[in-house]
Amino acid sequence: MKHFKLFSVLFVFLFFSFVKSDCNVESAKSLCIKNLDSGFSMLKTYDIEDGDEEFSFIFSRGVNYMITNALVTNPSSQVEVRLYDKSKKLIFTNYHKRKKEFSKTLYSCTYTGIHYIQFKSPKNATKVCAAGVLGYKRR
Repeated sequence: MKHFKLFSVLFVFLFFSFVKSDCNVESAKSLCIKNLDSGFSMLKTYDIEDGDEEFSFIFSRGVNYMITNALVTNPSSQVEVRLYDKSKKLIFTNYHKRKKEFSKTLYSCTYTGIHYIQFKSPKNATKVCAAGVLGYKRR
């Protein structure tokens, strides 16, 4: 009986690891890297498959950061990027509500410490397949 339980758990784990979504973000990652401004180097890539995703990263004081993103499922839409400090206080968002438009996501870090990057999917999106890239450039 013990072996049966172990086999069952192993089977379920393997099943769900192979039955991954059909979201192929590699082309979106390449586009994000190309969209980094001149002088910025790619630091980290993010897969965005579940709509609203949040990631943490330790930023360094005196470094400029740029976050780019691209949707695979609907390239005409954009993903909102929000950056939070260590207390989860909003530092900025790339979406301007009054203008109803997105801007570049640039941040000059003023303290070394953990920051949270949140990718918010478009409100009308039923399924999201996107990628994000964090780039950096020393001042």
